[in-house]
Amino acid sequence: MAFTAEDGTGLDSANSLVSVAYADAYFLLRVNAEWAALSTELKQKHLVLATDYVEMRFSQRFIGDILVSTQALSWPRYLAVTFPDRVKNAICEYALISSSGKLVYEPITSDGQLLKRKRERFVQFEEEMHYETGANGKFLPHPKADAILSPYLRRGGDVIR
Repeated sequence: MAFTAEDGTGLDSANSLVSVAYADAYFLLRVNAEWAALSTELKQKHLVLATDYVEMRFSQRFIGDILVSTQALSWPRYLAVTFPDRVKNAICEYALISSSGKLVYEPITSDGQLLKRKRERFVQFEEEMHYETGANGKFLPHPKADAILSPYLRRGGDVIR
């Protein structure tokens, strides 16, 4: 599948809300050498992962309705005349986070529980595991990107304004 950035018209084939050119300009203004050092292919990968993350975490909470019934992503919306730069900026920030770590928990689970601690002993083999309660489906917090995106979200959920 080819990298296809949403152009504001509601593409049915888009897999990123932001183009590499937009992200490059965003990070150039912020003098971010980490982003600049990535190859174009890696930038595309992280923009797609960031878009996937936003779609999983926030798509049901965006204010307004989608622009075109066949569009692949949650943006653009009837909310604004133009596709808001703040939404694109948040995607850029999530993409940067993706390039240096993970956006979501990928825990070892047992019955849907988040692994809190695991200890193994290899003398006679002993394994001990502790699980978080109620941690199924948690997203890692990303305060800067979450705050940038928050004006376009309905109240409730896991982003505090």
